[in-house]
Order: sequence, then C-alpha cells, then structure tokens
Amino acid sequence: EAVSCPSSDAIQTATMSSTDLKVHPVYSCKSFSDMRLCESGTLERLVTIVKGQKKLDGIVFDASVPFEMGQVIHKVLSDTRNYDSLLEESHMVLSPVPKGQNWRAVLVDRFRTELGAFFEPSNFADFRLHKSDTRFDWCLFACGRENFFALLADSLSDIEEKTGFTSSVESVDNGENRFVEGFVAPFEPRDSDYDKSDSSLRWLSQQPVGYQAVIQMELTPRRKQMEKFERILVLTAYDGPWGQTYDPAIVTSIREEGNKLRVKFESESMDDELVERERIRRLHPKDALEPSEFEVGKMVLFETRIDGMMKKAMISSNNGDDTYDLILVDFECDMHFKVPRSELISAEENPEFFEEVPPITQEPLQRAFRKALFETVPGTGADEADLAFRFFPVGEGLVAASAWFHGNAILKWNGRGRIELNLFLDKEDKPSRVKLQDAFMKEIGNLSVVQLDEFPRGHGKIVNFAIDLKEPPHWLGMSTKS
Repeated sequence: EAVSCPSSDAIQTATMSSTDLKVHPVYSCKSFSDMRLCESGTLERLVTIVKGQKKLDGIVFDASVPFEMGQVIHKVLSDTRNYDSLLEESHMVLSPVPKGQNWRAVLVDRFRTELGAFFEPSNFADFRLHKSDTRFDWCLFACGRENFFALLADSLSDIEEKTGFTSSVESVDNGENRFVEGFVAPFEPRDSDYDKSDSSLRWLSQQPVGYQAVIQMELTPRRKQMEKFERILVLTAYDGPWGQTYDPAIVTSIREEGNKLRVKFESESMDDELVERERIRRLHPKDALEPSEFEVGKMVLFETRIDGMMKKAMISSNNGDDTYDLILVDFECDMHFKVPRSELISAEENPEFFEEVPPITQEPLQRAFRKALFETVPGTGADEADLAFRFFPVGEGLVAASAWFHGNAILKWNGRGRIELNLFLDKEDKPSRVKLQDAFMKEIGNLSVVQLDEFPRGHGKIVNFAIDLKEPPHWLGMSTKS
C-alpha cells in the first residue's frame, strides 16, 4: 500500500500499473494558520489508513504539494513511534522536484539521514528525465532494498521505453554501515597497494621557509558578580556540536574567586552541583520583552515544558503574529511551529549583566603593539633600532606594521572592538607567538582570542610544518628511525 500527498484539487484520477497496489490520498490542509491542528489531522488520516490493514510501503508527493505540507509530514514522522507504526520496514518515498522547490529533495533525503532509516540498506537517489527541451527532476528514497541499484536501473529503463524520455542519475547516497560484531576484513591493505607517485613528489617538494599565525581578538566585557539565591539556567547537556539543554536552578553559594557557583536544581531528580560561570545563563525580567522581535537565524532558548527545561533553537521563520517557527540545533533538528514569543528568550544574557569596558583608542594600541614586540622578539629588548614601525590610521581604525630581521607583524583594528594580529617568522616558533599574544593582550586588557589560524609557509605546495617534515611518513618508505 502507498500513500499519496496531493493538494486538494491536484489529482482527479490515477492509473496504476499494478492491481495489487492501493493508493490512499492524504490531501494538504486547507489552511496552515494552525500548524498543530494540521499535524494532528494528517496523523489521524494516516493512522486511519493503516488501522486494521498492512502498513504503508511508500509515500508519493504530488508536484503541487506546498512547502508547508512537507513541514507537516516531516513533523509527524519525526516521532519515531509514528514512523515505525505507519511505514513497513521496507518502504520508498518519491517526489518530483520542480524548479525552485529543492526543499523536496532535502525532505526526501531526511528519511535517510534523520527520520529513522539511517542504516544500510538505505539509499537516496537524485535523477532526471529529459527529452528535447523538456526536463523533469525527481528524487527517491528507498529503505530495505538490498538490490536497490538493480531496481533503480530496471525502473529507469522501463520509463525510457514507455515514455521516450532519457534518464540520468545525478547522485546516489547510502545510509550508514551497520556494526558487524567480530568482523574480519578479507585482506589487510598495504602501502604498496596504492599509487604513491603524486603524493610522494608533493611530500618531497615541500620546502618550509617560515611560519605564519593570524590571531583574531575581540574586546570582551566582564560579567558582573552574581547574587546568592538568584534563579538561573544551567547548561546540563550537549546534543551535537551546537545543541544545548538548560535546567533551572538557584545559586546557593559563590566561591571567593567567583568562577564557580554551587547551585541547587529545581528538579528533585537532580543533585546539587558546583558549576563554572560559563555554563550559566542568568535570567533577567526583560528577557520576555527584549528583543521585541527576533530575526531569522537568531539563537534562542525554547521552553520544553519538562520541569522548566529549555533547549537551544534557531529562528527559522517569523510568522508576523508574535509567533515563530523553530529548528532545534541538535542531532534531531526537530521543528516547532507557531511558538509564541512568550515561550522564547534570547540565548545571550541581557547586556545589563555585563560591566562597561573602556573603548580601545589608537595611542594605547600603538604603545601595546610596540611594547609587546620589544618584549618578545629575540635579540631586540628595548633597542628600537632593531625594529621598524609604521602606523596608518584608516577611517576610525588603524593598521600597524613592524618588521625585523627574522620576521614581521601587521596589526589591524576596525575602530571598535575587534583586532587582528598577523605574525610571520622565518622559522617555526610557536612559543614566540604565544609570548607576543599574551604580552599584547596584557597591555590592552579585556581581550579574548576568538580565532587562531597557523600556517606553514614555503614553496613546493607546502602544507606541513617543518617539525612534521623531520620524520617521513611510513608510506614513503624512507623512515630515519633505526
């Protein structure tokens, strides 16, 4: 059995090549003003279809299905209980991809990457049908088909024969390989199994002549001291590289250095804990009011209604009626629709919790640049003759340059709170970079490093630092070790 998702007037008749296949239409909602009502209605329709019958073998999206209906299907099947109860273990999802509607391919591929069928055999295919100036793009997901590639090739051949169109497969992506306990590889690959001619030439051609570091710093305001018995949110779990979960708590004591606080969680199932200040998000009376409107892409905390727990999410749409659509920034990327502003707060703390930091000005910046170099460049000390300096005011900012016998440094300031220091040395010397960085930040104060990039410099397509080139890799067959 299969389910078709047409718009309310898209399909009048259907011609099926197999009399054994039953097609059940699931029409798009007439209105998407209440997404939750649409979701519940769609789920009810799907449950009715499979009730007392076999589960669904596939889903076919009509060309006129709107984006909002795709969101509804995604939301319904994001619940693994719905996915497992509605779809057979072996199933397929098919959709045309009209021009400007690439969201369909993204949605269909979510069946492979997110909605449940992660492991092999699981495949997503992007293919085209074309004849003369006419072209149709399609996407297909198949789960549980061990002979997927043979089936795809046979199906496209049948289509070409019956329609006169020519087909082309643009890409095929597989699911994740399953863990096989006790797996033993049929053979153990050796270095000699691979052609190393190009890589060997590239490795041997590298000639390092210098080291470069780009240090990006920002003016960082200091946080104000917290108060005892203050109600806060504490970061308690990470879900993926960006996903974060916060639980409500109360500060019960503050260490003298102010870096760690003893907190008591409001949930009775959680023990008291000593936490770092970086894990705390303070609450402010203005959180429910500021900002009055969130921009798309803004990170917020979303109330989950589970013991006051809040999760990090990104604003995906402003509905214009004081509600927002959200995407949770975790592994599941779960979507929530029409969430009221009252249930959201900014992921960032209110600016009133930070002390004002004196602005950067040109003269102190020039002095700090000079002093840091005098203290860290070997063999210079306080002898200005060994160092050449030039300063160039640009708009409200500044460019500073210095050169000495074994290197140079360039500083850029944007006139506000961001500074970039570009350092070049004629030999790899990371300790000198650290000393210069620390000395400069000590002079300016309230700076933090937000990005550090280090590069080997030389010729011969160099990509490795000099220290890495001392011992050739094993695959080169030139080890210097006895």
